[in-house]
Amino acid sequence: MAIQLDPDQKQAVIGEGHQLCIAGPGSGKTRTITEKAAYLLERYPNGIVGAVTYTKSAANEIKERILERSPQSSKRVITGTFHSLAS
Repeated sequence: MAIQLDPDQKQAVIGEGHQLCIAGPGSGKTRTITEKAAYLLERYPNGIVGAVTYTKSAANEIKERILERSPQSSKRVITGTFHSLAS
């Protein structure tokens, strides 16, 4: 992993199966989501990663960060808001 993560963040990134992670403001949620997406893209070369957020700006920020970490995966990353992805 390129970015330093604390032990809880690292567990969220490398953990297998279903996960529920709860975190407060300033705890590194976006960094952890970005690292998890990059990890999955590397681990599953034919997979697609989707990230759902509440705001368009957050969706754009997450996509930008994921593509900074994994630029060759642009066609395998889908981000958006609950509303934009459901329509």
